Amino acid sequence: MSLSSGRPVEGNWHLAISNVTNSITNMSTLTTSFTTSASEFICPTCQKRYKKQGGLSRHLSIVKRYNISHSDLDKLPETNNEKFKSILVYLIHRKLPHGFKKGGRQLVSLACTEHQFFDIFKGYIHHHSNRNVYKCIFRGSAGYQILSEILNNPLWGRKFYDEEQQTYVVLFNDPPEHLKNNPLAIATRCATESIATHRRKSRYNPGEVIIEWKIKGEKDAKENYYSITNMSTLTTSFTTSASEFICPTCQKRYKKQGGLSRHLSIVKRYNISHSDLDKLPETNNEKFKSILVYLIHRKLPHGFKKGGRQLVSLACTEHQFFDIFKGEILNNPLWGQKFYDEEQQTYVVLFNDPPEHLKNNPLAIATRCATESIATHRRKSRYNPGEVIIEWKIKGEKDAKENYCEAGFIYIHFWTIFSMYIKCIKRNYKM
Repeated sequence: MSLSSGRPVEGNWHLAISNVTNSITNMSTLTTSFTTSASEFICPTCQKRYKKQGGLSRHLSIVKRYNISHSDLDKLPETNNEKFKSILVYLIHRKLPHGFKKGGRQLVSLACTEHQFFDIFKGYIHHHSNRNVYKCIFRGSAGYQILSEILNNPLWGRKFYDEEQQTYVVLFNDPPEHLKNNPLAIATRCATESIATHRRKSRYNPGEVIIEWKIKGEKDAKENYYSITNMSTLTTSFTTSASEFICPTCQKRYKKQGGLSRHLSIVKRYNISHSDLDKLPETNNEKFKSILVYLIHRKLPHGFKKGGRQLVSLACTEHQFFDIFKGEILNNPLWGQKFYDEEQQTYVVLFNDPPEHLKNNPLAIATRCATESIATHRRKSRYNPGEVIIEWKIKGEKDAKENYCEAGFIYIHFWTIFSMYIKCIKRNYKM
């Protein structure tokens, strides 16, 4: 995929939901209603003002074109969309904290493909820039109801706590009277206007919910973008020794070949798709793979001290996880390698057995002995150096009124190491 400017784009498709005590606009189908005053016509969504009705009509016709699907955006299964909506509700609820001091502007940010964004918010996209940024604006009391219908949850912006306490998303068209006449609010507004020349005005106003989709990408010192291809299928090969059979993946050991064969047949069944998991379009899967590569590269820092165990975590549906890891994975030779200046690089460490320099390293041996001596006091890590563990699990929570929301998350655990090339120059000096 590329930006409209022609630049190659790989990386993180970024959905941001900004709640500045937020507000909402229109839903279901794009409306063409507008507000008029004595001398101007006002768009009900973005509040743009036009002197003539023709100007507003042109604005609304342009907005309507933003909501027409591109030919390369295949429609996703409805079951996948429903689960993605539940992820959004879960993440919004995580931003509704308990307490007066924790209120204010909130931000929910997660990686998603353009397919996902368009399928959920089609009909409510009000802005699309040349840099491929989509924006939806929701305002007013009607806006909350619109988002309730989009997300299929009337409590998407409300979370209950004990003793009838609750935190909720604020939505209004105009500031309520108690805010207009509040001396503290008036003083704050005056102070803000006085320093407007020194501080950029916020794009997110109280009483609005702004939902944006934008692309984030990066390249390393060798100009590498994060291209994606396919890779292998589930194998049934195994390693044997004199007295045991070893699974090449999880390293489980069996005394007989039959035990290993049963283990592999069970694993094979795990990779058979359920009847309720519809297959997603391949273009969506390719973009989601590039998201994974981008996020892994963000966890490959520069410097020796920053190496060690890393974690990539992002929300995704079961459909997405199954389509990516059901026998077909990334096949990008640079997925776990990031270059820096002066031939420096950080990379993901993968090995079957620890290399000799780690086995014979006195410091590593002493560390291992110390770790074993406190094994009774500290739980052993499930994530070992030399492995990449990828998990998908559901996280859920319910509030004081037993309202439950959940979301699926993918977790990628791996270890990194930093290396650099040292160039030695030999010189001969004459005495």
